[in-house]
Amino acid sequence: DKASQANADSAQIASGDDAKTDGLANADAEAALQPQQEVEEMSFSTKAYQLLYKIVTLLGKCFGALRGILTKVFSKLTDLLKNIKGKLKAIYDKVDYWITFLKMPSTPKALGLILLKSKKLIKHILPRKMEGYLKFGTEDPYTTGSILAGIEMFYPLWGSSFIVDPDFENKVMEGNVRLKGRIYLFYLAFLGLTTYFNKNVKTSIAYLKADD
Repeated sequence: DKASQANADSAQIASGDDAKTDGLANADAEAALQPQQEVEEMSFSTKAYQLLYKIVTLLGKCFGALRGILTKVFSKLTDLLKNIKGKLKAIYDKVDYWITFLKMPSTPKALGLILLKSKKLIKHILPRKMEGYLKFGTEDPYTTGSILAGIEMFYPLWGSSFIVDPDFENKVMEGNVRLKGRIYLFYLAFLGLTTYFNKNVKTSIAYLKADD
């Protein structure tokens, strides 16, 4: 009986030792797995951070490029609007300049005097008598007729003393002209000086020179 009891105690002790050994082995195995899991978790976190960093960096570059494009577009648009505004102001100033000139009391008087003196000048330098003959043609009846209509507008100036002969079929230009008249330099100078020294004309000239 004592021998049996001793064997039983030895078996229990051995079983306890085996259990302890198994427990130590499991603990060692868990201890060995824990660093590996931590490494894997750190590796995943690092990759996720790197991916997020790349995304944020890419978005930053995209927004930076977009901002640069918008800045250039806005700058060009601003310059364009300033240019348009400047041109419109220049046009407005020019229109206002001429409106002011035309509204001046001296302007219509000056223009009326210049027109009167110009008529006298043209009447003076035109020939008193015109004689001659002109034959012309362009091979095109329509063109020849148009030229003839323009010439006939001046018929009162020469009357029947100048003959115009149109050729509606052939291209030709021939003729001779003899003019008779008189031009007095004193009269031309008189027209010019009385126009220039007129107070209304001088006021208009002064206004136009002031813009230069």
